[in-house]
Parts: sequence; structure tokens; C-alpha cells
Amino acid sequence: MTNYALPVNDKDISKAKTFYDLICWGGLLIVLLPVGIANVILGYFMGDSPCTLCWGQRQEMAYIGVVALFMVRYGFKPKYLATMLVMAGRGPHLRVRGELPPLRQPRHA
Repeated sequence: MTNYALPVNDKDISKAKTFYDLICWGGLLIVLLPVGIANVILGYFMGDSPCTLCWGQRQEMAYIGVVALFMVRYGFKPKYLATMLVMAGRGPHLRVRGELPPLRQPRHA
């Protein structure tokens, strides 16, 4: 159990710095790798136009990455965690409502 009455020491600062470094790298990797590769390589170099589901997934991954960077900049707050969970749950929500195309295309006889 942590005694919060004690003053902050170097070990606590080191733990916090490590936590924020991990969150920062995770947010940057989410924004840069899947979203960046999909937009730049597939979109510009290959001339691919993504489907509605792909656009939704790219947007949600970008939003989650930006919220992770907010956590690094402004500190870990419950509202940022709640925002991240809402963004992560938006895809299944749209699928249930039927606003996204079906996962499988019907077979033609």
C-alpha cells in the first residue's frame, strides 16, 4: 500500500517518467504505423480508396493515439481513459447499428 503522506522521491519520479514514456510511444506508434502506412502507402502510392469501415477504423485509431498523447501531456485523468474506451467501443457500436457495411458479402448464386 502506498503511503501518500510521504514526500515524493526519485524512485517515484522515475516510475512516473517510465509510465509516461510508454504511453507516449504507444500513442505515437498507433498514430504513425497503422494509420500512417494505410494513408500514405495505400492511399497515395497505390491509389487505393478505402471502404467506409476502413475509414472508420483509421479515424478511431487516430483518435485513440491523440488521447494517449493528451494523457502524456496533461497527466493521467479518468476523463482521458473514458474517452479512449468510448473511442475503442465506437466501432462495434456502429457495426450493431448497421451504419457500416457487413463483414461478409453475401454469396451470389
